[in-house]
Amino acid sequence: MKTILIFSTAFLLLLLSLNLPAQNHLNVTTKIAIRESAGSFSDTICKAAFSAIPDSLSSFPFFYHFKDLSSGNINSWYWDFGDGSFSKEQQPSHQYNDPGTYKVCLTVAGQNDSNSCSDQICMDLVTLNYYSLGGLVYAGEYPLNNPVIVGDTGIASLYRIVNQQIIFVEDHYFQEYGYYWFGYLFPGEYIVKIGLSKGSPHYNDYFTTYFGDDISWTKTDLLSISTSNIYAAEIHLKPVLPLLAGPGIIRGSVNFEQDNAYSMPPISQTTVILSDQNHTPLKFTRPNPSGYFEFTGIPFDTYFLSADATGKPSTTVTFTLSESSPLVEGINLTVFGSNVNMIPEGYDNGIFLTQIYPNPVKDDLHIKLYSGISSPVDIKIIDVTGRNYYSLTENVETGFSHILIPAASIPPGVYLLILQTRDSYLPVTAKFIK
Repeated sequence: MKTILIFSTAFLLLLLSLNLPAQNHLNVTTKIAIRESAGSFSDTICKAAFSAIPDSLSSFPFFYHFKDLSSGNINSWYWDFGDGSFSKEQQPSHQYNDPGTYKVCLTVAGQNDSNSCSDQICMDLVTLNYYSLGGLVYAGEYPLNNPVIVGDTGIASLYRIVNQQIIFVEDHYFQEYGYYWFGYLFPGEYIVKIGLSKGSPHYNDYFTTYFGDDISWTKTDLLSISTSNIYAAEIHLKPVLPLLAGPGIIRGSVNFEQDNAYSMPPISQTTVILSDQNHTPLKFTRPNPSGYFEFTGIPFDTYFLSADATGKPSTTVTFTLSESSPLVEGINLTVFGSNVNMIPEGYDNGIFLTQIYPNPVKDDLHIKLYSGISSPVDIKIIDVTGRNYYSLTENVETGFSHILIPAASIPPGVYLLILQTRDSYLPVTAKFIK
């Protein structure tokens, strides 16, 4: 029977970097040489190694995820976090109460029919620095609830840029002094948006507004935290302009198309925005938990409708309210679960037709398209002889758009849909049947 003796121990420390901004990924491995009775040397069956990853996607300070990187036939793990806490999980998470330097040790062991092994590795974990972010929120000339407290409650929503994705971090409610604040933040780039809670006296008077004083997340200014706190990130809420009352009604729903990698922002933070033909925002509402929304008292005109869900692209729908069509319902605004990555390359400066339905069409023809630019798009419907049955110019924004074309008056037949931007020589075409 062979006798195995521990001969010597060498420590190898590797500093690995993650793609997540401002996260430190520490990886420590231990290599042990062994001596058999015959005098030959080989690596031990067990090699302990682990990484410590600070949690940057929550508001918990000094919170770390520990990942076991050990190799060998291991079935036992024992973690000593250096603060009097322990764990027997393979991949534990642990939150420290205070900043500091902690000696973290992992002991692994394994056993099978013919061999058994054990190994331990320790490393010093130094907690990262955290920072604060805040600023005044102006509702008109003065900060919210200043100089007189009127009962408005603000909701500050914080998002962080991670791997070129916008990830929701937390909400913070504030009231006094019109000042919002977030603490325990990692260095990195952030997005802040401010809205008033339902029930606030001025809830209908101001749009939800991002830092940079715009109501669209695609136009927000990023806040970069590197080595110091930010206490003066002011936001001026964009006022809702007066709109003449009318008999028009708009009803629809927001549909969230989930993806596999990142969670969607809360539906309570999604804003449905009604804009005029010049894309000037007029009114807003928030969908209920099932996604349903409604606008009432809208004058007759042509409008754009879109959903602002921070970090996620959305379709844009255009329609017309008139005496013959005072009610538009069944509108579906789709919020996509990831960045625009389903569009073929080469459409950065043009348009791409993603869907046309129903086909055959009876009453309304739905057109879904993606535009790489903000541009007027000429839309035509012609028959096989070239006769023009429909002509319209729509101003589309960068991203997804949903255009509704009334087709009830078009006679039965085979038709060609033609879409073309002003700067493009080649039109986009599709056939449909009436």
